[in-house]
This record gives sequence, structure tokens and C-alpha cells, in this order.
Amino acid sequence: MNGKEASGFTLIELMISMTILSFIAMTVYQTTSRSFELRETLSQDGDFYNAIRVALETFGRDVTHIYTPQAASLPGEMGKPAKPGSEAAAALSPSVYPFWGALINSHGVRPSRFNGSDTKISFVINSHVRLFRDSAESEFAKITYALEEDKLAGGNVLALVKRENPNAFTLEEKLSDDDEIRYTLISGVKGLRLRYLDGEKDSWSSSWDTTSSDHLGKFPSLVEIELEMELPKSGNTFTAQQRYRTELAL
Repeated sequence: MNGKEASGFTLIELMISMTILSFIAMTVYQTTSRSFELRETLSQDGDFYNAIRVALETFGRDVTHIYTPQAASLPGEMGKPAKPGSEAAAALSPSVYPFWGALINSHGVRPSRFNGSDTKISFVINSHVRLFRDSAESEFAKITYALEEDKLAGGNVLALVKRENPNAFTLEEKLSDDDEIRYTLISGVKGLRLRYLDGEKDSWSSSWDTTSSDHLGKFPSLVEIELEMELPKSGNTFTAQQRYRTELAL
């Protein structure tokens, strides 16, 4: 060996080095795994809150586009209601329908009906979008919001559902209407609560019907919606609440 000592690592040094490298690799793996888990959690939370935002914006957009014929804007005698107690008034049918009220005169003019409870609401809008150019539709549509079973989710999962029917001026409702479109806005809803503000009395109520004696021909000043949701993975509940002002087009 010409008097020179052999250089290199001892077995103990190699074992120590491998142990240190193992600890470093374990730390990197755990950090990476936690990063992916955090990213997945943030993504789910983002989807959850975005779904609530879209559902409330859709609801609010419809509430601010409620339609009912404004008698004062109709030409001539069409906009004049029959005088109470007159023969013309006695000859009018008092029948009301799910989306339309009773006739106001012999010209066939009738107001739309706003009918809301604490868990369901229905009305007519003038902001319907026609998807197909040649479809026999207008900007008017019947709208209903309610909680319904989410059949795709399975079990007893409830969803906030919007039903839209472009046949706005039909009086009777069919049990099965092929033209009606069903939108599942958000699934996993634990509870839905609706309230309505009487602007004249400055009081809230859990029901409103423009064909009833209490609110005949009057629409609520504000509609409040409250959604109770179950947070992803945690099992805790989250409550979202918004108020929307009803806007009636002239």
C-alpha cells in the first residue's frame, strides 16, 4: 500500500447517513401529502361556497324580475277594472289559478299570482331566456322554488330546486309538463326558510298570497331566503341569508 491508508466511509457513518436521509424523505412525503390534502379541502370549500353564491344569485335575479300586468299601462278600456257591484263585475269569474289571479275586467286581464310559504315560492317572471331561436317562447315564465329530494345523491338528501315553465299564460297546471325545466341549484340542504316583508305594516310573515284578502293585489317589499347547509366533511352547519327587493316591470 506504499504506506498509505485506505480512505472511505465506515459502516457506522453509512448507517447514520441513511438514517438522516430516511428522516428527510419522510418529512418531504408528509409535507407533500398534507399539501395535497389541504388543496383538496380548499377546493371543496370553494365549490361549496360558490354553489351557495350561484343559488342565491339565481333566486335573487328571479325575484327582482317578477311580472304582473300593470293596468295603468294598458291602452283604453283594457286597463280599467270593472266597477265593484256593477253587472260587469258580477259577470266576471272569481276563479284563481296557481300562477294567475281572478279577472279584473271583461277584456281578460288578470294579475299574476305571487304565492309563497316558508318553504316554497312561485311567481311569474319577465326575464326568461330563450335558448333556441325558433322555440315558441317569450320572456315570460312561471317560476317555482322549493326543496326536493336529490335522487342523484341518494338517501334523504334534499336540494334547492328551481322549476321554470315558459308556458307562462296557461291557467291550469298539468301533472306532467314536458316544457318545464328542473334545475338543481344546490344539494345537501338541511333547511329552507322564506319570509316576506309587508312594507306598509313593516312586519314580516311566513306566507304571502296576492289573491288572499290580507295581501290582495299587493306584492311583498322584500323576500328573505335562508339556507341551512352541512359543511363538507365537518358535519357542522352553515347558514346563508339574503334579502331581495321585488321589482315589478311596468
